[in-house]
Amino acid sequence: MFSLKDYFNALSGRARTQFAKRAGVPLPTIQRHYIYRTRIPRLDRMRAMADAAGVPATEMAEFFLQPRNN
Repeated sequence: MFSLKDYFNALSGRARTQFAKRAGVPLPTIQRHYIYRTRIPRLDRMRAMADAAGVPATEMAEFFLQPRNN
């Protein structure tokens, strides 16, 4: 299963910035809220992040909708 947290943490600093730009999401929002799943993004943002990561939107949705256990 896709993990935005694992994907994002594997990126270099520059690659993280480029990912955020491709997704159209502010980098601090990804770092503070989305990789830790403290907030669920709107559907359009979820799709944009999935496109930027090169994964199906369903996998990105599963990441956000799975129970938090961390």
